[in-house]
Amino acid sequence: MATLSSQPTEAGLSPEFVGDILIYVASAAPHLTEEDLRAAVAEAFPEQAEVIVATLADRWKQEGFQEGLQEGKRQGAAAFVLRLLQKQFGQVSASAAERIRSLSVEQLEELGPAVFDFRQLEDLAAWLQAQAK
Repeated sequence: MATLSSQPTEAGLSPEFVGDILIYVASAAPHLTEEDLRAAVAEAFPEQAEVIVATLADRWKQEGFQEGLQEGKRQGAAAFVLRLLQKQFGQVSASAAERIRSLSVEQLEELGPAVFDFRQLEDLAAWLQAQAK
């Protein structure tokens, strides 16, 4: 993994600060391409451009990996909750299943144990309605 040197840029900014700024710019202006960012860094910080860009790429890869893990956890939790509901009540409506798949990991972690307290599918509907508020 590339690491930023602790040497300030030509403008006296820490490379870490420059990296944070670039991440903000990239998230606020999604139309910018990687090429655009590379060109801007090369122009603004010619001495450290390669290290800054490599470190940004590493950070973005790690963030993408973490997001992928979180999404995988969310999908797995939703599938598990749906299996619990199907076992307890039979078929769950497509709209309820879709709503469950759209819940956050935290909401799914709350819903899982709550399923055992549901006596009918209307309890699920009420729980989902309460989450919408």
